[in-house]
Amino acid sequence: MYGLAKAFGYRLRICSRCHRYRLLPRHGERISRQEERQQRHERETLGVCPQCGKKDFRRSRRRWWERLIMRGPMVRCRACHTRFPMPRVESIGTD
Repeated sequence: MYGLAKAFGYRLRICSRCHRYRLLPRHGERISRQEERQQRHERETLGVCPQCGKKDFRRSRRRWWERLIMRGPMVRCRACHTRFPMPRVESIGTD
């Protein structure tokens, strides 16, 4: 599958959050400084509700079809009740 994706100009990757296969274009190999800053900002805001920005959330049960498609753990915000994938804990090191 990787060779086929490469032949059409894509890279086949597995999403670290939802573990699904993703096709990424090969022409965008280099990351611009603006994208790098945006990725750094996303790492800093890891663990907050995407709707209201609060850090108070609880674990939510997955539905049967979410187990079937092997979706990762889900959480629900206690303030606005938005349901979203559980943020993964990443160690942010200094470069």
